[in-house]
Amino acid sequence: MTFCLKIMLKYLIEVVQELTLPLLLVAVLCALHRLRGGTFIAVRWALVLAFAAALAVGYLKLNTRVVNQEYLNFATTSLWLMAVLVYLAVLWTEGMLSSRLPYLMSALPAILLPWLVFTLTFYPLPNFLLHPTDFVLADQSIYSNDFLFKSIGYLASLTLVLTLAYALYLVLVRLPYRTVRVLVTVLLLIELSLIVSELYSFLLVRRFVPMNRTLFALIKFSFNNADFFLIAALAVGAAGALRLMILNGAPLGEFANPALRRRQLAIQKRANRLAVLYLTCAVLAVFVLTMVQSYANRGFTLSAAEPFELKGDLIEIPLERINDGHLHRFSYAASDGTEVRFIVIRKNAVAFGVGLDACEICGNTGYYERDGQVICMLCDVVMNINTIGYKGGCNPIPLGYSIEEGNMVIKTVDLEREKKRFK
Repeated sequence: MTFCLKIMLKYLIEVVQELTLPLLLVAVLCALHRLRGGTFIAVRWALVLAFAAALAVGYLKLNTRVVNQEYLNFATTSLWLMAVLVYLAVLWTEGMLSSRLPYLMSALPAILLPWLVFTLTFYPLPNFLLHPTDFVLADQSIYSNDFLFKSIGYLASLTLVLTLAYALYLVLVRLPYRTVRVLVTVLLLIELSLIVSELYSFLLVRRFVPMNRTLFALIKFSFNNADFFLIAALAVGAAGALRLMILNGAPLGEFANPALRRRQLAIQKRANRLAVLYLTCAVLAVFVLTMVQSYANRGFTLSAAEPFELKGDLIEIPLERINDGHLHRFSYAASDGTEVRFIVIRKNAVAFGVGLDACEICGNTGYYERDGQVICMLCDVVMNINTIGYKGGCNPIPLGYSIEEGNMVIKTVDLEREKKRFK
């Protein structure tokens, strides 16, 4: 039962992480558009197209090798980045330019909004829609506890995120335009920091751009602290909800008759209930991202390092000890005392996956084995065992090896070169 509960919490956490920020952004953008007097016909079509495109991409990912998700994400986020920069420029110069270019300044945000909504919703949807394909494994039934708990976690998190976004929209349309403009800007800047980090990481891995230590440190921070950005976004929405409650706390003043006063009181009570609904959902989302995630990750620890034979500057590991298809972890004491960990797993009859117990994205948190799968300790991503030993994504950093006289041989110089990753 504990394992089933953790499986449920896994999907609860993943969906909250995937959908919260995009849907909050859609909510605030639509609220600002509503305050400008805009209509939502184009936005509705953008949502329909995003869902249809996500279904198509999800189907291709599941059944073919046509879709390269990394390149697709790069293209989508690049276009989103350009659109949001133009949107922010228009948003903060409309006061100065509206008299000179009134039609353009009123039409451009409405033109950009459908594209922003499309990209924000399309980006996380393929992975979200593919989650149910993992609910039933080959040897399981839909009537199993495993399927039930996965479905509960998936649907509960979806309900939470949709309620959160809709409540925020209803809160913001009751606030002044200038307040909502500030909140939109802050949320877009939060998303921009994550998107820029992702784009730079994509280009850096493929050596399209030079290495910059400052930018790499920012990328590492954004990847390792993605939940911090989500909580910051929820706090921005909470600021809007609290602002609405403060405005509703002001004295009502004089009314022509008691009926109008009662009507205004009812409006304020409804607005306050919406603010409380958002704050409640935001607290639940933060609870999921912190306490629930801490509980779900509890119990998965790195296995102890196995012994090996050191001959000069060569490490020798007998093949019969690593031929079982399971993850094996080793630790080498570098010249300065740093423990450099590396992992080995047999991929097939002729090849091994060998790499550092660390990756470029998540650092040296390491990997563990669960149900025959290799999992990243930090981000809980399941590795494709066949790609271990190759660069890219959350894969272990590749480590060279050779097979000699029934032993796997690894050069200590290669480990010495990588010891900085474990400091």
